[in-house]
Amino acid sequence: MAELGSFTFPTLFTVLLLLSAALDGTCNPVNISLRSVPESLIHTAINSLNRNSPTQNTYRGGNLISAQKLLEPSFVIYRLTLNLETICSEGSTSCPREACTIDLKDTSGQVEVDPNTIQCLYLYPQSTQEDIQQSQQQQNSPSTDSDFDKSTLDLDHEVQAAAELQKPDTESAEPFIAVKAENSNYCAGCPYELNPNLPGLNAFVTQALDAMDRLRQNEHTHKFIRMLKVTRAVPPSSTIVEYKLLAEIGESNCLNNAVTERSLCPLRSDSPSRRCLITFQERPWIQGDRQIIGNNCTARSDEENEVNAVSDTIISNPGNTEGVLSGENIFETKGLQVLRDPNELHELQKKDSAQVLNQERPAVTEAPIVRVELERPDNGQKVQGFIDKQKEFEEFLEGFDIPLRTETAVVDDHEDGRQPVTEEIIRPEKVDRLGMNSSSDLESNFNESVEDALPDLRQERANINRNKRNVGSAISISTNDENVKKFTAMGFQKFLETYQGQNEPILLNVTSATRKIVQGSLYKMTVKIGASDCPKGTKNNCQLQAGSEPQTCEISAWSRPWLSTDKLKITVTCQPNTNLRKKRSAVMGAVQPISIDDPEVKNYANLGVSKFSENLGGQNEHMLVEIISATRQIVQGSQYIINVRLGESDCPKGTKNNCQLKAGSQPQECEVKVWSRPWLKSGALDVQVNCKANERAKRSLRGKDYSKKMLEQSTYLRNERLFNDFVEKYNKSYESLSDRKYRFKVFQLNMMTVQELQRNEQGTAIYGASMFADLTTQEFKRYLGLKPELRVENEIPIPMAEIPNVMLPESFDWRDHNVVTPVKNQGSCGSCWAFSVTGNIEGQYALRHGNLLSFSEQELVDCDTLDEGCGGGLPDNAYRAIEKIGGLELESDYPYDGANEVCHFNTSEVRAKVVSAVNITSNETQMAQWLVKNGPISIGINANAMQFYMGGISHPYKFLCSPTNLDHGVLIVGYGIHTYPIFHKTLPYWTIKNSWGPQWGEKGYYRVYRGDGTCGVNQMASSAVVA
Repeated sequence: MAELGSFTFPTLFTVLLLLSAALDGTCNPVNISLRSVPESLIHTAINSLNRNSPTQNTYRGGNLISAQKLLEPSFVIYRLTLNLETICSEGSTSCPREACTIDLKDTSGQVEVDPNTIQCLYLYPQSTQEDIQQSQQQQNSPSTDSDFDKSTLDLDHEVQAAAELQKPDTESAEPFIAVKAENSNYCAGCPYELNPNLPGLNAFVTQALDAMDRLRQNEHTHKFIRMLKVTRAVPPSSTIVEYKLLAEIGESNCLNNAVTERSLCPLRSDSPSRRCLITFQERPWIQGDRQIIGNNCTARSDEENEVNAVSDTIISNPGNTEGVLSGENIFETKGLQVLRDPNELHELQKKDSAQVLNQERPAVTEAPIVRVELERPDNGQKVQGFIDKQKEFEEFLEGFDIPLRTETAVVDDHEDGRQPVTEEIIRPEKVDRLGMNSSSDLESNFNESVEDALPDLRQERANINRNKRNVGSAISISTNDENVKKFTAMGFQKFLETYQGQNEPILLNVTSATRKIVQGSLYKMTVKIGASDCPKGTKNNCQLQAGSEPQTCEISAWSRPWLSTDKLKITVTCQPNTNLRKKRSAVMGAVQPISIDDPEVKNYANLGVSKFSENLGGQNEHMLVEIISATRQIVQGSQYIINVRLGESDCPKGTKNNCQLKAGSQPQECEVKVWSRPWLKSGALDVQVNCKANERAKRSLRGKDYSKKMLEQSTYLRNERLFNDFVEKYNKSYESLSDRKYRFKVFQLNMMTVQELQRNEQGTAIYGASMFADLTTQEFKRYLGLKPELRVENEIPIPMAEIPNVMLPESFDWRDHNVVTPVKNQGSCGSCWAFSVTGNIEGQYALRHGNLLSFSEQELVDCDTLDEGCGGGLPDNAYRAIEKIGGLELESDYPYDGANEVCHFNTSEVRAKVVSAVNITSNETQMAQWLVKNGPISIGINANAMQFYMGGISHPYKFLCSPTNLDHGVLIVGYGIHTYPIFHKTLPYWTIKNSWGPQWGEKGYYRVYRGDGTCGVNQMASSAVVA
């Protein structure tokens, strides 16, 4: 603790306050002796801080000042607080020490560091603390216009970023948050500005875009364009950090329910962009605690927080800024200037810059967490304009020893004495190659004459020529350069946008890379791209397709750092293959010949012989005489076509070894088709054998495309038979013959969807003509009703449930414990959310009071004003509504009729009351622990695979059932594991109670795969707390 002697008690108290706040989100941490902490753990912590420090600083070392330990069942969490010595950046004479807190997870000797838990605070010496306190006392006095401008944060990093643009030879500048300004005044507790290009802001942008997409105010997803300004503040006497982001956001061409990655969606040109002021609050030491508390772009009224309207008002009337910058301003913040577009700043500078050019600017430093509120005078005085950034930039560059090339031009001075800033345009210079060649010849002759006397002259001449190299020539750079990797990845994404093949392409390697300085940096990368053996859309575990020739492509990226990322110009040019034959063979999805000696070909040929012999009558076994040819085609796996000669052997049926071709037997030519899908078990191979008949049988008068026509006719007849069975089974009736024909067409289209689901099913589910088989996708949505967009962003969140530490049985079902009522039917009213909630409350009430009752869903449809009745709802809103209404009546007292009606709630008939609710973790193992201990769970799910579900364990691929597109509310009542000993395979599953009646699915229940978030089963789990 000797190093802390020069720091005041309030500073150390702030460090301990930060530490104690970090412990709020944990359970029973224990203080431990500093000597008990292993040295290796401290070194790991310091190394991680050097890589992930939120202040972007590095440290020589430090000492441990506090340590806590938290014991979990399978691991130990250490929370260490260190006093660190900061390595000062170039040009800085001194820099403050830092106190940092970090969490390390020790699992059986393997240490993991969570970068999201890192928190750092500057420690200032006593003299600095006194200066800051004196500054705070001055700021507590009534503010004048001059004082207001002096309290504005001086952000030298803005001009530093501009200065960096003048250094083209800088390979990679260190990212910064803010740099120390010239003065030492600081408004403690006021917001200060961050570098808008910090990589950590990507998580904020992603969270904001996801929240805006979930509201579904538009049909298309939102896309981030650029960051205009970012501020950070810590309110006084609080452990919450508040961020304000001013970002330009537009709409993309991707629909809201699409599964396309957001970065691949282009910006819509016909939709205007918006400036969104988004406010976040978080406790950084608690993972996932960041919340959005305000967003003007999602407000119900444009008059509430519309940034564009405020900016337009200021521009149109720059002289009257009192209403905007006063305590009643539209951003509802104190100490934060209205965030503006750079073009608007230039307009304001012309009006008011003369008044503020001579004012001193405060510096950005860290200070104790104290909030200072600026009292704005209400005396009609005008707030001074923004500081002239151009002049500030010129003054900033005076302190640097860098050559500035400027063009002399005669310009008229402005009225305020300023001159416009001119920028030199770098133009290519014409080089006299003739003169250069002659000079080179002279140097060469001279070199030959003195080569023996001066052996080092050749190397010196090479160095001179290298120094004379023209600016703007391309230089080779490493393929491992960070910019090369980034631009290569972006170029490959652009290649995917125009790619037309059937198989997913893969980027093999980067063969070379160059960079050229020309009004920015022009990068050129030569890469190899080839066709993989995965179908299009599959990204993982893909290998180069056998026989495929890689394609050489050139990716060009013109980087101009002063422009936004969206203005980056990237082009991809690929060279055609010179060998036409190779080019044809490399077409993705084309049939390619393979060797008859290939082990897989021989194996599949023998499988075909075995199948042929099994299906063929006769007393003798058939044998493989010869493999004639073999081809392979990549189409959702690999399809092999093998031409063979088969003959009858002299071995009886069942004998495979030492067989010879039977005397007098005529070999027969056959075609063996094998469809191999490696992600399935070998027993799922599709093997077909077709043998040619005699020549006379080949002659046919069936006509062209006979087989295709017969197949279509067969499919039509099969669907017609299935449709007749469907009408009879579900007692369907149609108003007219034309209506029946229309429904039959819909039925046929749905049967195609059924085939697609069945073909891509990873579990054991059977899909077919369910009760919804004659409905269109839009009509089927009437039987759903979950609407996540009804969630109110500013509503107090429901607390997280405590997960019990219990041993899980192999299977569990609450239906065996008299906790689940019979399956109900919501009909074509979108009230699934109400059935999910009442099912959960029925289970909670039965477990608490020992009596299973059926509660009224119609009461929620009629009386819940937070949801939309048959138009949809949300369980979180329903819990609050039941608590507000006063409770639930029985189903018999308030029966269900599947329509929106006037609320006729009777307080005297209330049988169950809800006092609170809890959100349950998305970890499916912990969900099972909570279920076994506490009862059924209300969840949301994607019902895409449920429309045609007939039975079995459903496990569709994510592209067929997105886990983020939740649209149906159901109830988990149990879980289990289904074992398949033959295939050495187990399928864990959830048992889910649906609300479509007992004639759907497995007597009204649905089994879905458990463990990988199939169809979003783990994304919206919750439960009521019943009195």
